[in-house]
Amino acid sequence: MRSPLFALLVLFLTVLPAVVLAVDTTPVAPYPPETPYTHRYQTQQHRFLESETKSRLMAINEEVDQGRTANMELYDVVFYDLVMDLNPSSEILTGSTTVVAEVLEGSLNL
Repeated sequence: MRSPLFALLVLFLTVLPAVVLAVDTTPVAPYPPETPYTHRYQTQQHRFLESETKSRLMAINEEVDQGRTANMELYDVVFYDLVMDLNPSSEILTGSTTVVAEVLEGSLNL
């Protein structure tokens, strides 16, 4: 039987790439040439991108919440640390993750 901490780590590693993709996939619409590039236009573009990103993240969170188990309610994660290193020449991404969780009920039998 795998521990809840292992399940949390798997969840974190599968959701994180989706979050990164969700943030980076909405293109900024080019401003019309007849309209000057104003602060108001820039603010509107920022709000548009922010709303699109939030919509995608909410959809991802709904999918993740549907996959929750009863064991996930037994602990509370208080700290995440993700260290990543990209080697551009070999196109290899390496990294490590540290997760600190507080046990709310029972014990973790590792």
